[in-house]
Amino acid sequence: LVTPMAGTHSLDGTPLLTPLAQAFVEKLMRYGEALEWEDTIGFTSKHITLNPFTLPFRVQEVLGRAGVRWLKGWVSHVAIKGNTIKASLKTFRGFEEELSADLLIDGSGENVVARSLKLELLPTTPLPASRIILAESVDWRRTLSWALKHRNEFYENTRWELVEKVLSEGGPWSLSGFQNLLQERGFKIPRDRLVMFSFFKESDVLLNVTRVGCKWNEVDNLEVQEEALNQVLYLLDFLRRFVPGFERIRLVAVGELVSRDSPRTKETIMVLKKEDLMREASEELIGSFPIGGWKVDIHRGDGIVEGEVPEKGYPVPLGIGVVKANPRLLLTGKNVSADDIAFSSVRVQGTLASFSEAIGVLGALILREGLKELKEEELFPLTQEVVRILRMRKERANELL
Repeated sequence: LVTPMAGTHSLDGTPLLTPLAQAFVEKLMRYGEALEWEDTIGFTSKHITLNPFTLPFRVQEVLGRAGVRWLKGWVSHVAIKGNTIKASLKTFRGFEEELSADLLIDGSGENVVARSLKLELLPTTPLPASRIILAESVDWRRTLSWALKHRNEFYENTRWELVEKVLSEGGPWSLSGFQNLLQERGFKIPRDRLVMFSFFKESDVLLNVTRVGCKWNEVDNLEVQEEALNQVLYLLDFLRRFVPGFERIRLVAVGELVSRDSPRTKETIMVLKKEDLMREASEELIGSFPIGGWKVDIHRGDGIVEGEVPEKGYPVPLGIGVVKANPRLLLTGKNVSADDIAFSSVRVQGTLASFSEAIGVLGALILREGLKELKEEELFPLTQEVVRILRMRKERANELL
């Protein structure tokens, strides 16, 4: 998992995660579960790389010390019974458990709340699904050396001085490009570039390349799974034959097929629309809202749709994560309510990390105030209180962890 930290992604406009999230990341670094590094691609100034193979155990340990009950499973259905939220949990061992809660935050990416309650969904343009691939035995020095000699094939903002530094000193790296090579060799996967990142072991590489045409609810379809597998095998063969440094590549792990075509509901207090991206964050708004700043960036099978947003970013209202009918049903992550254009900007991990932390605090305030309904005009003072809490001194955040 590679999570961008910079850009105007934070609550106060600074190029960092909020203090609590930053303190949590620092703890993961001390455990050896995370690396912070400067980004050679140039998307953002810094990245955090997390180890997905051991991280769940470490998170369980950290949360357990804080008295948080950790359940391994997934919520398959949500129902409202009186003032109580009922969630059906399926565990990895096949057991089912029903949980009762006063408040539920759905960050599933599949909007379990909206689908369970049959809330009206926003129309979306299907986006191709993808798989993350971990490979080993890559001669990355040869790959980076080749890239330095063919700079016109790579992302225009690639920070070549960092690539040279990695070659001389070692360390994490990333590449986005090989466009001419793909064209010359007739690359068959519908995307215009290869994207790759180094991983925890020196010869390991994470690849984000596959693009499988399907809707979000089709990822388990056998034909779709077969296409995904064929793309993985084709990619490995292509890399082995044509990309310098990948001649001895071996497959280590393949992630699940993940769709970016989330079923987002319109039945929230607010819906983020493309025109909202043009509302530049003033000094008053920075520090009063989560701020989004990523460009419009939609990767469809038939090409890329791009567009700029204001330099200072735009405010992201918490209302896009609050269900109208019940403010104790909160949505975050790729469930947030936004049209296709707005979603392509707000979906970036750094933005959603800050938004998710804000939604968590908002949920605590809703419970504290005993709110059973919430209107749009009541959100602004609550949002300001959320931001005030999240801007606590970093030392306090460390205490909480």
